[in-house]
Amino acid sequence: MNITSRLNWKIDNPMVNFISTFYLLVYIGLTALAIYVLIIIIKLAKKGVKALDIYIAKNQDKL
Repeated sequence: MNITSRLNWKIDNPMVNFISTFYLLVYIGLTALAIYVLIIIIKLAKKGVKALDIYIAKNQDKL
């Protein structure tokens, strides 16, 4: 058995192909969801900083 025949192996079981494709789609979906959540958190943080600036400006003279 030479090296090329060992590297060119193929899975003939269709259930294994389905499961690996399913896991790949789940991985891509979770990665997209993580990026979306990260963007939402960054937008929320920007709004929080803006609200804090407004609060500080409003209460500056009370100190």
